[in-house]
Formats: sequence, structure tokens, C-alpha cells
Amino acid sequence: MRTQTTWRTVLTVLAYSYVVGLFGWALLYNIVGDSWWWLFLINSLAIYLFLPLLLLPIIILVTRHHVLWLGFGVGSLLWLSFYGFFLPHTPPVRAEGRTLSVMTYNLLRHNLDTPEILDAIRAADADVVALQELNGTTAAAITNDLRGEYPYQLLEPGADTSGMGIISRYPLQSITDMNLTKGLPDGWVGPPQLVEVMFFKTRVTLLNVHAQSTNLGYGGNVRLNPANIEESVRIREEQMHALLEVVAQRPGPLLLVGDLNTGYPSRAYDIIAEVLHDAWHEAGQGAGHTFPGAALPGSSRPRVFGIPLPQWLIRIDYIFYSDHWQALDARIGPWDEQSDHRPVVAELMLLTR
Repeated sequence: MRTQTTWRTVLTVLAYSYVVGLFGWALLYNIVGDSWWWLFLINSLAIYLFLPLLLLPIIILVTRHHVLWLGFGVGSLLWLSFYGFFLPHTPPVRAEGRTLSVMTYNLLRHNLDTPEILDAIRAADADVVALQELNGTTAAAITNDLRGEYPYQLLEPGADTSGMGIISRYPLQSITDMNLTKGLPDGWVGPPQLVEVMFFKTRVTLLNVHAQSTNLGYGGNVRLNPANIEESVRIREEQMHALLEVVAQRPGPLLLVGDLNTGYPSRAYDIIAEVLHDAWHEAGQGAGHTFPGAALPGSSRPRVFGIPLPQWLIRIDYIFYSDHWQALDARIGPWDEQSDHRPVVAELMLLTR
């Protein structure tokens, strides 16, 4: 009898502590965002904070502390406010307009398995493909082997992680207006590509970005440097604000895609989502996690005591779009099994006005 009472007491204390902790996290996130390094890490994995919520009804029945139902209810509302898009939803009613499919894919600069990369791009069958960490070997293969499917190519390979590229079935043209790009800060993993896609008779602005990363060991054992983490968060938020300044100067149809190196929820994400729409939130199903993937040499998949963390913990690759579009579908694209990212593909309809 005493043992049962002890266990009930322990469960009760744990349950109340969990509810208070969950509410405390939500309050801190809304007040300070990612300003503290440890809070940034928690925010990046916030989806997992809600897993114990599934056990709360059982604990309530065992402990008979019915006031915890209030905590369960409010916790469920919190989950819905952050992750309600996980729930199955009917496809959006199709408006009138032409459809454009877009893919973003961080290839991993050390990835030299070009046949698998090309197969993944072909299988995705997107009209426009934005690439990050594009190396020279892959760029040459794309030029030689995909010119028929993607006749319009703007490839800027790099010897390090800075390589960027866009290939398209529709005409592409770089936007060289320095007034648009002069305000972009430093710190990008790869320099943003700003282009126009001639989609039938409509000029579509496309931004392909690879934002500041947070160094947690870059494929080795996790190493936490609080100052560096907080600095990377600050730089990334500055980059998001700068991107919106570019967006504000391009009033027509616009797409912003790429590896933002920030999870959901995060302040960097919120900055973009205040103006643009997240295709995954609007038309995707499930978590849509894109990182970390393969644990090959050069991968950023973290390790703990030499053991790689589980795959696909967070979502850091995005397709955002302006009000001129409607998202019809968003999905994880074919993976080449070599990159530490998975691609994201979205089907977007350009609305007639």
C-alpha cells in the first residue's frame, strides 16, 4: 500500500512539473524567442516536448488528480497552435491558374554520387529546382545530363559549402540590381541567388538561400559553444529581416526557398512567415522533417559519444511563397541517401487576378 502511495506521489509530482515546464517553455518562447542558446536548442526540438502529453490522461486516471485535466486541455491547445498542421486536412479547393512545381535540395558538398543526385532530381519532376552546397562535380553532371530536361541553368558551384544553383524548365535571368542586394548582410553559407523565372508571361522572383548555420560539431560529437550559438541565431535573424527588405521591393509573384538552418518554431522562421506563406504548413502532411540525414563524412549530422543522432529530427528546408500563389501540395522529395538533407517539393498555383 505504501509503495502504491509513493508511486502515485512521484507520478503526481512529475505530471505537475511537466505541465508547469511546458507552459513555462511556451511563455519563454513568446517573450524571448531564441535569444538564449539553451532555449534555441529546446525550441528547435520543441515538437518532442509534447510527447509526454500523451501519457497525461493515464497518469490522471492513476493518481486521481483531476485538476491535471486542465493542464492536459491547455497543453493540447498549445500543441494545436504550434502543430495543428500535422492533422490530416482536405486538399485545398483549386483556384484558376497555372501550376508551377518547385524543389529545394541541399545536396551536401561532399556528395559525389552524381547518378543518385540526378535520379532524385528527375524523380521529383519539379519545374524549378533550387540547390544548395552544389559542388563542381555535380554541377558538371547537371550541365551535361540534365540540359534536355532543364535547359535553363544558373549554376554557381563552390569548393566548399558555398555552392548554389537553380535549374528550370522556364527561362531564368539573374537579377543584378545592386539596390536590391546591397542590404543583405554577411554570414550566408552560400550567397543568395536572386533570379526571375519567366513563367509563361509572368515574371516570378525566386530567392534561393542558404542561411547562417549553427555549429554543433558539424558531424562530430556535439559541442556546445553558447556564445557561437547565440551569435548564429542573431545573424540568421538579421538575414531574414534583410530578405524581407528584398521581398518588399518585388511586389509581383515571389518564391523564397532553401536551407534556412532554423527549425520550427523559431524567431527566424516567424520573421519570414509574417509576410510569406509556408507551403508545408498550407499543403503538407505530417512533420516534413528534412534534417539530419546520412552520416557520411562531411555530413552535419551530430553525434553523441560517437553515435549519430536519429535521422530527420527537425525541418530546416522550406518553400515560402507570396499571396499570388496557392499551395496545392507539399511533400518530401526523393532522397539520394547521401545528403544530410531531404528535398522539399511543392506544387503552387499562380492565381489569376
